[in-house]
Amino acid sequence: MKKGVSTVIATLLMLVITIALVGFAYTYITGTTTARTGVVLGLIKSSCVGDSITVGVRNEGTAPSGDITVSATQPDGTTAAGSCTIASVNPGLSGECTANRAIGGTGTNSLSVSAAGAAPASGTVFCSTAGV
Repeated sequence: MKKGVSTVIATLLMLVITIALVGFAYTYITGTTTARTGVVLGLIKSSCVGDSITVGVRNEGTAPSGDITVSATQPDGTTAAGSCTIASVNPGLSGECTANRAIGGTGTNSLSVSAAGAAPASGTVFCSTAGV
């Protein structure tokens, strides 16, 4: 008489192992392929000249963005510097807008870029005193 695992138990073990491997593969593949789907905003450039902050935004996702709102905050972190809106940007393309700074001054302004259904992007831009 041979001792070992019966064929029924061996078949069930192989089935469970196969299902587990398929589950791990599915989790890995969906995690890597869905990272750039939908609307993914990226800040591609920003500049400050006088009382104007110009911001460029790229849609790195796979769906049109809808209206994109760009907001700037003064270096003190509490005062809004200005904002502007970019009309819908198609996937792989970019748009640009210019916000007028409500208050001049020197320092690094914080930028926030947002659109419906997208994670916000952020960045900074250095501004010197207005007119300089």
